[in-house]
Amino acid sequence: MRLVIYALFFSSILSQSNQPFYKNEAQREVFIKYAGIISTVFSPAEINRNKNILITSYLMKGDEGISISPVFSGKINISWNLSLTGRTSAFSNDKRAIHSYGWGISLKPGQSEDNSPWSFHYNSGSFKSYNMISISSASTSIIHRLSLKRLNLFFGYSANTLSGIDYTSNDYNISKKFDKHHSYFSLGTMIDFKGIQLSPSFLYGGDYKMLSFGLQNQF
Repeated sequence: MRLVIYALFFSSILSQSNQPFYKNEAQREVFIKYAGIISTVFSPAEINRNKNILITSYLMKGDEGISISPVFSGKINISWNLSLTGRTSAFSNDKRAIHSYGWGISLKPGQSEDNSPWSFHYNSGSFKSYNMISISSASTSIIHRLSLKRLNLFFGYSANTLSGIDYTSNDYNISKKFDKHHSYFSLGTMIDFKGIQLSPSFLYGGDYKMLSFGLQNQF
């Protein structure tokens, strides 16, 4: 039953998603930041000692009229304090295709005997929308985990650097090439349900907000 539920969710995130073109320049700015987050998203969950792989399926929703976007992510243990992350997202509508992919590393400080609540993450990625935008991004993040009875919380801070080309820039009388920096705070929880871990989270970056919902399983 657990694998059936997980398979159904994974199939649903690869379905079509409608994302409009920018309504105005403010939405354009938010979309660029949003694309940077999608291409660098990662799971703050640790892989259990008796497991080696963590799989996460995300649905992410931004504001400013930006629709739900799917992301599929995997993490593999390299050593007790180091793991490697990969992610991909691909969907389309009748106007254009959108593709995103990336990789990253996660580092846990301390000793192997200690359960440090802190972790550090570096992620890079690419986000491309045909005849619209092409973005390369890199982010550094620090995450703190906190356990309150049966509730596992995490909060963190991320800084994201973006560079790319906006093919719609002529509509706003600005340069096609751009370089941007932004940061955001994240808050979420991880809940075990029938052998699968639910991971809802909220991201806040000042001029934008984002909701993320993930299903995770370890092997």
